Amino acid sequence: MVVEYDEDDFDQLPWPATEDIDATEILEQSRGTQQDVLQRELDRIEEQLAKRDRLYREVRDDLTTRIKRYRNELQQARSRPFGGNEARREELKDKIEGLSVELRQERRDHWMDRQRLEQERRDVLRQLDRIVEDDVIDDLL
Repeated sequence: MVVEYDEDDFDQLPWPATEDIDATEILEQSRGTQQDVLQRELDRIEEQLAKRDRLYREVRDDLTTRIKRYRNELQQARSRPFGGNEARREELKDKIEGLSVELRQERRDHWMDRQRLEQERRDVLRQLDRIVEDDVIDDLL
């Protein structure tokens, strides 16, 4: 649906008088809003970094504990007369290897995730710096 207006319609709109418009105030409000949005984004990123670190440590600790437990079991199996049950030793070795691979993958994933969040953080900080620089330049003018 297309609505057509004529010049009389525009004259009836409550336009503010040009002397009522303070461009500096509008710019300051806009910058303040931008800073607030960027600061909230920065806070969100910081929370995500802390949360991801905490989750990684939990997973890492769990995997490390399980690896140690299986290594102890393997050591005990080897110390039994005649080397213990061969099938059980192989099963323990496979579990240790699988958990070690999982631990390495978790380290890689955590590092990549952290790098991505750190990049986002740097981008937000750069944007905040630009707003502050613009304020300083405006103050000098």
